[in-house]
Amino acid sequence: MRPVRPLSHAAVRAAAVFTLAAGLTVPALVTAPAAHAAPAADVAGVTTFDDGRLNVALAAQALWVKVDILASEQPGAEVLASTDDLTWESTGSTYGWATTDAPALPEGTALGDYPVAVTYRLPGGKVQRWQAPDGTYSYKLRTGVEKAAFDRASLDYDHRTAVLSGTATTYDPRTGERTPARAGTRVAIQYALNGNGVYKTVTSIVMTDAAGAFSLTATPVAPMTGVEATVVQPAADTDPDNALDIDALPIERTKYRITAKLGSKRVQSGDSVRVTGRAERLTADGWKPFAGETVVSASQAPDHYTPTVPGLMGSAKTAADGTFGYGAKATRTTEVHTFLKPSAFLQEAPSALGSVAVPQKFKFTGVKISIDAYGALKATGKFAAAYCENEKVVLQSSANGRDGWAELKKGTTQYDGNGSGCSFTLETGGFVNAHYRVAHAETDRFVGGTSTPVRVCRTATKFASFKISNTRPAKNASFTASGTLQRYTDGKWRGYGGAKVTLVFKPKSENQWYWVSKGKTTSGGKYSLKGAGYADGDWVVVLEPDAKHFYTESKKVYVNVR
Repeated sequence: MRPVRPLSHAAVRAAAVFTLAAGLTVPALVTAPAAHAAPAADVAGVTTFDDGRLNVALAAQALWVKVDILASEQPGAEVLASTDDLTWESTGSTYGWATTDAPALPEGTALGDYPVAVTYRLPGGKVQRWQAPDGTYSYKLRTGVEKAAFDRASLDYDHRTAVLSGTATTYDPRTGERTPARAGTRVAIQYALNGNGVYKTVTSIVMTDAAGAFSLTATPVAPMTGVEATVVQPAADTDPDNALDIDALPIERTKYRITAKLGSKRVQSGDSVRVTGRAERLTADGWKPFAGETVVSASQAPDHYTPTVPGLMGSAKTAADGTFGYGAKATRTTEVHTFLKPSAFLQEAPSALGSVAVPQKFKFTGVKISIDAYGALKATGKFAAAYCENEKVVLQSSANGRDGWAELKKGTTQYDGNGSGCSFTLETGGFVNAHYRVAHAETDRFVGGTSTPVRVCRTATKFASFKISNTRPAKNASFTASGTLQRYTDGKWRGYGGAKVTLVFKPKSENQWYWVSKGKTTSGGKYSLKGAGYADGDWVVVLEPDAKHFYTESKKVYVNVR
C-alpha cells in the first residue's frame, strides 16, 4: 500500500540523472555496494508517491540519506538516477525521507519497477547501505482520480438524487506531466450507506470518457459516508493512485406530524379496525398536507433507525390533502401506533396512539352441573385460557335447552394456581327438570361462549296423605302413622312404591328431631310406621334422599300425650 498524500503535479528536474549537491562532503562507504546486500533494520522500505516522488521509511534523525535507482538487481548494475535531495515528511500514516521531485530516468528507459538502494548514516553510526528485492521505484504511468464532487451539498425529501462527477488523470514519469486518463479507465466509487437501519458498503464501477471524465448518479436510501474514488484494474504499465476522499452526502430530514383515530375499540381476531387521520409536513410556508407518503399502523412503537415496521397491522398512501384511511388487521389486544414509515428523509415524530381490544378464544372444560335432593343446583368447571382470573360467568337455565335462556346465578373465575386456566363454582336453587349451561359474555379480554347445555332433573315427590291413629295416646302407648307417598311420572302423580320413609318426632320442649321408625312403601305407595306417646310433640314422615328423587316430607301432626 502506497502512503496516502495529496497529489502534486510539480515539474520534474530537467536533468536525467540526479547528482549530489555541490560542496557536500560524502562519507566513505564501509563496504562496496552489493546488488543483494542484506537490508538494514533501520529502513522499513521504500514507496512511490502518486506524484512520482520516492519515499524512504527511515528515522527522522538520519544525518544523511541518498537513493540510487538501479537498472537491475544484478551486481554492478547501472545507476539510472541518484540523489540525496530528500526531506523528512510525516503526514498521518506516511513518514520518511521523500525526494523533492520525481526521479527522472534516462530517456528511453522502459516503464516498469526498478530496484532502489538506500545509503544513509544515523547519529553515532557509520554509513550503511540498504537494498531489498521488493524495494523498488515504480517508474510507471500512474492513473488516479484527480478531483470528484457531488452536484449537491446534501439530499432532502424533495431532492433524492445527486450526481457525482470527476476526472481521472495519468502521470507519465517520462515527461513529468499529467494528462486525461485513457478512455474506458475503470473507476470504483465506494461509499457506505449509514443510517435508518441501513449499514452497508456499496461499490459502483464507472468508465472514463476520452477527456478522463466520469459520473455516477446516486439515489441513496441513507446518507452516503466514506465516499472515495479509486482507479481499478489499470493496464500492466500503469499503477493506480491512492483513493481520493470525497465529501460525504448527508440527508436533510423533513419534519412531520400526524393525527389518527380508530373506528372501533374492539374487533374479532383477524378482523381489521378502521384507521383514519391526517399527516402534515413542515415547509418554508408552514405546515402543509403531506401527500403521497406511506402511513403505517403497528402494534409496536416506531423504530426510527430502521425502515422495517415491526408488528405491522396495515398501511396506505396519504391523499393529496394528507388524509388517509385503511384497515389495520388485529390479532390480539394491543396498542396501535400510527406513523409515517421510517425513512432517512423524515425526522422522528411522535406516533398517533390508540388501542384496540381483540378478545381471545377460550374453552369451558370439565363443566359439571348437578342438583341435589333438596333442590340445590351446583355448577363447577374451568375457564381454560391464560390470564383468565376475574372473568364474569353466569349459570343459565332453559326449559328446552335451545332458547329462552334465563340467568340464575352470576360469578367470577378464580386462578387455580397451576397455569392451565381458572376455576369457577356457581350455586343456586334449581328446577325439577331444566337444561343448564355456563355462559361468558364477550369482553375486551375474551370472546363470548357457553358450555354445552345439559339436562338436569330429579323426580318430584309428595306425601298425598298422613295420619296418626291416636293423637291423644296414653304415655308410651303405641300408635300407627300411615298414609300414601306419590311421585310425578308421565305427567301424573302416582304411588311411589319401594321408597324408604322414616317417622320422626320433635318433642314440644326441644328443637331437635329424632327418628323413631323406618320402613318402605308398598307398590301403591302406602306406608305404615309405629310410634309411641313419649311426650307431647310434632310427628312427621320424611322420604330418605336418593340420587333420583327430590326430598319431601309430610305435614306435621301434633300428638298430645295424656
